[in-house]
Amino acid sequence: MKTCSASACPSHNQDQSLVELPDSLTACPVCGAPLIPISPQARPPLGRRVTVVVGVFLLCLAARWIPVPTIPPVGRFGEGPVASNCILALGVTPLISGYVLVEFAALLVPGWRSLRTGSQTGRGKLIRASLIVGMLLALFQAFMLNSAWETLDGVPHAGCLLRVITLMGATFLLIAASWIVDREGLGVGLPVVFLAMAVPSLAVPFGNLVEAAGSEAVPWSILGTWIFVSVASVGALLWLFSSSCLPTNDELPHPALLSRPACGLMPITFVTSLLLLIAIAARRLRNPGLAPSTPETVDPMTAVVLGLGAAALFAFLFNRPRKVAAAWRALSPNPPEGVPGLKSVLLECVLFIAIISLLGAWAARQMAEWFRPDLVVILLATGIIYDVIEEWRFRNRHPDVVNVWEIHQTYAVAPTTRMLAAEGISGFAKGTRLRALLQFFGPYAPIQILVPAAQAQQAHSLLKAHWPGLET
Repeated sequence: MKTCSASACPSHNQDQSLVELPDSLTACPVCGAPLIPISPQARPPLGRRVTVVVGVFLLCLAARWIPVPTIPPVGRFGEGPVASNCILALGVTPLISGYVLVEFAALLVPGWRSLRTGSQTGRGKLIRASLIVGMLLALFQAFMLNSAWETLDGVPHAGCLLRVITLMGATFLLIAASWIVDREGLGVGLPVVFLAMAVPSLAVPFGNLVEAAGSEAVPWSILGTWIFVSVASVGALLWLFSSSCLPTNDELPHPALLSRPACGLMPITFVTSLLLLIAIAARRLRNPGLAPSTPETVDPMTAVVLGLGAAALFAFLFNRPRKVAAAWRALSPNPPEGVPGLKSVLLECVLFIAIISLLGAWAARQMAEWFRPDLVVILLATGIIYDVIEEWRFRNRHPDVVNVWEIHQTYAVAPTTRMLAAEGISGFAKGTRLRALLQFFGPYAPIQILVPAAQAQQAHSLLKAHWPGLET
């Protein structure tokens, strides 16, 4: 395999890693620069990959204890530097928002839609636009956060520029850390960094609850509820990740051939956000001049009922039958069990969302808001860790593997791997579980097809010849 000798070539992968091109080519098909052989030593060994991902994770955690210059630190875990006064106060939220906003723009603007489903060059343009939008959002949030800090006692107004530069510099370092994970580690870079950012948001409520129970402010049974809700949520998700499925009278294709969960986590996040917006709007209409003094709350059972309908809606939007059929027809026609459809996944989507919503509603009734586990973050963390473990297993079996393709439609993963398997190619879809949870809202977490280096040229040619233009 060869790669382009120009480091700035727009054909490079989203993770800035080497792009594998067939040995038959002599020049880059994108920029025209000469190609150079890829040395096997250029791909880091598995042990080093594990070290890199653990090291980046720990460094991101440690950075949350570094306060922004001129901001008085507070030493308790979950407060001060760990919460909002550290150099990573912006986190990866503006970067993720940039990706999602650009993805929406590419979906809505007809001339940009081909960039989402075409070549890596087109997707590369969206990535660059996403990073630009993300950094602009980070700059805006940095100034807003600085304005909030300046209202505190002991924070000098003269340090505005220093604080903003520190926050922006830390955001650049997060981007660099994600690229390092993509190139040298395991998993998808930005989600791994997100996991490091999310750990305190999970540990702080648990720590607060343990402290409250120790001081007898709340009964110890509440701690058991916290653990049960978290473990039950993870268990429900791991069941979806397994080969198990609901028993039915009809011989339907296995749900895993489509996506699990096919609706993602959007039914939970969308319904909660929608109900909060309605509550805020209703409050403003009743009292136009009243400033909100307490946060709005969502009725848990209302969220459960609406979430069931949203599960069916998003399962359809993310897996439209026409697009699913087109993917199978192009990549793996005439599957023996038939083309998977919504009927095979709809019931388990509704049940999964119902279980998670009911667990969340029960937690909301049992404990105060600052004690509750964030189930969405717990599920995302589970998906990230699961993907890292699965990739480690594949790389352990196949020490020298390369990335030959990227997929942004979860329903296209099964026909892709089947097509490769039919040709005797050992393919692995990296990042499938997390992308199933994110669906359309995860353009920063592409599914990457990994194959042994010896089969990379054959796999790339096969995918290029059969891959359909898919819109979501």
